[in-house]
Amino acid sequence: MNNLKIFKQSYADQLRREVEKSVGLDRYAQEVFPVNEEMLEPISGIEKLDTLASQMSPKQEDDIMSAKLLYEALGMLNLAQASYNAFWESLSHLDLYPYVRKRWPKVGEKGFDEKQYILDHWFVTKRPMRHSLAGLWWSVNQTIDHTNKENPYYLTEYLFKHFDFRTRRLGASTLFRYKPAVHGILKFMLECDEINENYFEGRANYIIMYFNQMGAVRQLASLPEEFFCKELERIKGDILKIQSREEVAGALQFMDED
Repeated sequence: MNNLKIFKQSYADQLRREVEKSVGLDRYAQEVFPVNEEMLEPISGIEKLDTLASQMSPKQEDDIMSAKLLYEALGMLNLAQASYNAFWESLSHLDLYPYVRKRWPKVGEKGFDEKQYILDHWFVTKRPMRHSLAGLWWSVNQTIDHTNKENPYYLTEYLFKHFDFRTRRLGASTLFRYKPAVHGILKFMLECDEINENYFEGRANYIIMYFNQMGAVRQLASLPEEFFCKELERIKGDILKIQSREEVAGALQFMDED
C-alpha cells in the first residue's frame, strides 16, 4: 500500500504560525504548495489520494458531490483520525491542495482578509466547518443514514442545499456533534414544506437556538432521534410564526417569559 503522508504536528503548527504572522501567504496561490518532505510521516491504513483532487469540483453547487467523493475515498478513516486537525491540514496542503486552491481561489486578490481566508480553508480553526475538507467530511459523517438502503445520503443532500445553514448555523452549533439530534432535526425540516418554502433562514435559526437553549438545562446527547422530531412537531406552530431572522431572538425570549 502506498500510504498517505501527513505533516508532523510541529510542522503543521509552524505553517499555521507563519500564516498568522502573514508570512508566505503567496505560497497559497502557487500551483503546488512547497513543503519540507522531511517533516512528513506516513499514516497507516489510508492510501494516497492521487486522483481525488481532479475528481472533486471547485463549484459551490457541486460541494455535495465533492463531499461524497471525499467521504468514500476515506472509508477507513476513524473518528480519532478525523478529529486530528493536522490530518485535514495535511490534506489541504498536499494531496488535495489542487482542489482547495481552485475551490477557494481568492488568495492574491485585494480588499479582503487574506490571512483569515487561508486560516479558515487550509487550517482547522474555531470554525472547523469552514475548513475546505474537514467541513465536507463531517457534513457527510453526521448526516449519512445507513438504514436507508435506497439513498443513505438523502439527509446529506438536504443539508448541502443551504450553505450558510451547513457551515455557519447547524454545522457550527454544539448540536452538530450529536447524530440523533442532527438526523431528527433534518428529517423534520425535510418533511416540513412550510419551512422549505418560506423564511427558511429565520425558521432554521429558531430551531437551532431553541435546542441550544434547551441544552443549557437538559442533556441533549442522551436523547434519541425521535425526541427531536416530536419536539419540533410539538412547536411547529411557533416555528411557522417566524417570518424573518430578526424575529427569532424575540420569539425565544417570549418563550422564556411564558
